[in-house]
Amino acid sequence: MTVNQGTEAPWPHGTGPSTSLGGASASSAPPRSAQDVDGIELAKPNCAGHALPKASKRGPKLDQRPADSSASGRLPRGEAGASLVELLVAVAISSVVLTMLGSAVFQFYSISSYGQARMAVLHDLQNAGLWLGRDASEAADFTPGGGNIYGTFDWSDSSVQFRYSYDAADNAVVREQLLGGVVQSTVTVARHIAAQGDVVFTPTGQRVSVDITATSAGVTASHTIILAMRVP
Repeated sequence: MTVNQGTEAPWPHGTGPSTSLGGASASSAPPRSAQDVDGIELAKPNCAGHALPKASKRGPKLDQRPADSSASGRLPRGEAGASLVELLVAVAISSVVLTMLGSAVFQFYSISSYGQARMAVLHDLQNAGLWLGRDASEAADFTPGGGNIYGTFDWSDSSVQFRYSYDAADNAVVREQLLGGVVQSTVTVARHIAAQGDVVFTPTGQRVSVDITATSAGVTASHTIILAMRVP
């Protein structure tokens, strides 16, 4: 039998000679595939069995931090103040709005004040007409007065009288009920009478015409009341 000593028998694929070191076997077979270690792709091992680093396909990292705006002297977006033109426009718009609002409020209060004054003088005229009409319908005669007294309605029984006069302190027309010449009660018939001459009694036979003018807050209302006395 002939033995060829110049050649070695081939090792099976994927295996190689092993050397026993302290009971452990070490294989000289290279890694089967390339691995990515710490982001560096390893190439196939070289002839010495060591992997060579392969250049990364990723480019250098760019600094994504925002630029320091303070270095350029400009405030960050959203923190910058308004310009002079914007301030002037805002002031002009505010002035127009405030003017319109003030005018509306003034008109509202003016109309309200006028309405209240109008109601006051009309109430005076209506109240005076009710009292005068009641007393005249029960009276048999009217006696004109003097001074601050306008006159007196006399019943057929002369002991009962209704006297009308002007109260300068309250600017009002006052009605007094007298019994036997003694005042029994006093009622304010009309207020807001600026002067005594604003009320005028004019008797004509069994009729009495009363002209009355009431004034409140610059609002004036006048009315003429025709009274018919009861025939005795």
